[in-house]
Amino acid sequence: MNSTGTALIYSTYFGGSNRESGNDIALDSAGNAYVTGLTDSPNIPTTPGAFRSTPVGSDEFDVFAMKLNATGTALVYSTYLGGLDYDEGPVYQMQRLERCRRDLLDPAHAARHISDIAFAWGFNDLAHFSRIFKQRFGASPREWREHPTP
Repeated sequence: MNSTGTALIYSTYFGGSNRESGNDIALDSAGNAYVTGLTDSPNIPTTPGAFRSTPVGSDEFDVFAMKLNATGTALVYSTYLGGLDYDEGPVYQMQRLERCRRDLLDPAHAARHISDIAFAWGFNDLAHFSRIFKQRFGASPREWREHPTP
């Protein structure tokens, strides 16, 4: 979009054969776009000299980082980042956990299953979700829903 939000400058697709989620985007003064996100695709486009040209994890998400030129016509760089387990920036993960916590307390979501809420906010492994939710809030998602603590 242009700076006033009235016109599309370009639109493109970035991804592989599975799932990608763009989590953050920034523009530099030249108009190049920097995008980070999560992928479980084994084949996202990477550029020559990439830090990692293939994912490291098995069936979990890896972080990707890419830079797209100002006209949206070419990748300046693209790489996988991450290790052997589920990878995610801590700030983004905390934001998603907070959104899950909020939905668990919202009466409008009382009939929704905890798994539906977790999946809606991008958690595809319920054991992982429950573990990090309990680490963050001191109670499992079910316990939190039944007896929230400040």
